[in-house]
Amino acid sequence: MRPKTDTRRSTIIFTLREAAGPVKGDVLAETVGASRATLVNDIGILRASGHQIHGTPDGYILVEHQEREAT
Repeated sequence: MRPKTDTRRSTIIFTLREAAGPVKGDVLAETVGASRATLVNDIGILRASGHQIHGTPDGYILVEHQEREAT
């Protein structure tokens, strides 16, 4: 994987972990400097690698982060 791609995907995970709630796709795409299509592709790859990222009408949520806070 290219370093830029690694950084972008790491930033997606970091942003979702730090968020107080769901993050809209357009906001997340702007944060990582990517198009919405690239973001959707990255989310799919992150999900396939084991990250529990859920899309909701309000935005994306990193589920394992939510569960960790609840315990």
